[in-house]
Amino acid sequence: MVFILYIICLANELVKIMLADLNDNIGVILATLSRQQRKRMDALLGDYGLHVGQDMLLMNVSEADGCTQNEIAECLGIQPATVTRMLQRVERNGLIERRKDPDDSRITRVYLTEEGRRQEQRLASLWENVEGDLVKGMTPIEQALLRRLLVQMIQNITES
Repeated sequence: MVFILYIICLANELVKIMLADLNDNIGVILATLSRQQRKRMDALLGDYGLHVGQDMLLMNVSEADGCTQNEIAECLGIQPATVTRMLQRVERNGLIERRKDPDDSRITRVYLTEEGRRQEQRLASLWENVEGDLVKGMTPIEQALLRRLLVQMIQNITES
């Protein structure tokens, strides 16, 4: 019975969405969300001595300690030169270190320092809190659906 009521509520919400102003373009909504998220993260990351993007870099290196700069650029979807500047900044802050690959001196590998690991753990907690704010008022089912739809949109835009 509860499931049926839930489906009815979802159907009512769907009707509201379908009747909403047709000028509510999904791309515009996503762009607005992105700007607001970036603005908020910029303020929060300032407390950690970081800028937007550096958090993602640290999380990426944490997941693949010893990765190359090119691997980071590919994973983050940014230019290698941008990664180089970002690495210089976080290296100055003592969060990463770069070392030549022992087998190929042309390759530079990136590693988190102990301070970088501590910072990355704090950032993971920060991101959890921010996500909690983003999905406030959504049920777990709605959150799962939103994730699936956003991933589908990323795939769609990547393929086109």
